[in-house]
Amino acid sequence: MKTFLRISFIALALALTTTANAQLLPISIGLKGGITRSDISNSGTDGRNGFNAGATVDINLPANFGIFSGLEVITKGAKLKESGIKISPMYLQLPVRLGYRLKLLPGLRAHFGFGPYFAQGIGGKIKGEFAGAKIDEKIFDDAFQKFDWGLGAEVGVTVIGRIQVRTGYDFGMKSASRPTIGQLGDKMKNRSFYLSAGLIIL
Repeated sequence: MKTFLRISFIALALALTTTANAQLLPISIGLKGGITRSDISNSGTDGRNGFNAGATVDINLPANFGIFSGLEVITKGAKLKESGIKISPMYLQLPVRLGYRLKLLPGLRAHFGFGPYFAQGIGGKIKGEFAGAKIDEKIFDDAFQKFDWGLGAEVGVTVIGRIQVRTGYDFGMKSASRPTIGQLGDKMKNRSFYLSAGLIIL
């Protein structure tokens, strides 16, 4: 996790430094928060509600293109239908979307982007009851792998240059669970829809 954090912050710092020095790629920094609806790519699960919160970093590129990134805390997971066991991992996530900006009306802009995300598990639990025994365990001890990555798409609007609303969908490309949990391990990939509102501060 320490390595992931260092890489994330160094990447963001390099982007900020390069932009400030070159003065060619305007950058905007903001704060955001919102809700998520997550699930796991397995037919035996139901979705669960959660949250996302963090910082946004958007870099304007020539010809109305842009990079939409940041660093956020996001909850994912699902609920097993048969047993009712709740799977609730929490990640520190770095999305990197390459996209395009559109001016819709005076004071109203839209953007859409597509690209990878990289996530590191930072908490969460598995809770429930199985075969008469209560389960309350830290999810990244034995059940889930800490590192996750996938692809995502995002659409957003910016009002009066300050207020942002973003929505998107992330789908994991690797198994989130460890092979030790059984035959379903290779099928348990994260899926999450999110909606957030934020404010550009710089």
